[in-house]
Amino acid sequence: MRGLPRVPDDVLELVYTWTADGSTASTSHWLFCPGAQALGPAAFHDVWIACVFAATDNWLAVMAGAGQLRTCRLARAGLQPLVDENGVASNHGALGGCQALNVATPIHWRAFNSGRRGVAVTRLPAFPDSFTTDHVHIDEISRAQIESVARDFRHQIEAIVTPAGANLGLVTLHRSAGGAPLPISETASIYGESVAPRVATLRRRLNGVRPG
Repeated sequence: MRGLPRVPDDVLELVYTWTADGSTASTSHWLFCPGAQALGPAAFHDVWIACVFAATDNWLAVMAGAGQLRTCRLARAGLQPLVDENGVASNHGALGGCQALNVATPIHWRAFNSGRRGVAVTRLPAFPDSFTTDHVHIDEISRAQIESVARDFRHQIEAIVTPAGANLGLVTLHRSAGGAPLPISETASIYGESVAPRVATLRRRLNGVRPG
């Protein structure tokens, strides 16, 4: 969409690129980072490293063995744009096989935006066969495990202290509404997570709040 408001100076875009048996997909998040513009390349890379650990420490626990985190991209807009994008050391998911590559684990993030509750969605690739018995629904035990991992990921992101002395925060970023650009970008802190009962279809981008 043309005419979108700019990304705020204190918001970073985090993009993880994954592969599963040669098929590639990405998930992304918006991070609130006070003092982001003051970070030099070395300090920015320290944040990148912490974001990689947040992914490998958590998401791999609920991905099939064929799933791998291949690259991580951290980007800053504003007056001093900066991008840090690099490959990640060899890794793999912890859970068995995945037969269908076009399905994903649906994680819903809850946030308050302009006084209303909103939801952003992460569609995590390499969906394990062990999470479902009918190829449609995710069993309750697996949903509880996924929700716990999502919570741990959020808490690990929130525990990252930047070299500028501020903690990161997981947020949604709204830049349009009703098919039209907003005057300014609207951010909202994510305060909770849940897992949808049905297996999701894998997509690269989600509704204008930028997924996960």
